[in-house]
Amino acid sequence: MSWQHWRGQSLINAWGKLLRKPRLEVLRGRAAIQLGTAEINARVDEANSSSGSERR
Repeated sequence: MSWQHWRGQSLINAWGKLLRKPRLEVLRGRAAIQLGTAEINARVDEANSSSGSERR
């Protein structure tokens, strides 16, 4: 077996493990990421608006 074949198999195995994860867990992870980005965006907006009002 070549190392390329072995590498391909390990990638397939990794994907198999990910796909076998419970759907809920995956969705929860996505929701957490979306909440995280929303929170960061809100903080950035807040910082921008507060610094903008200070300049005026």
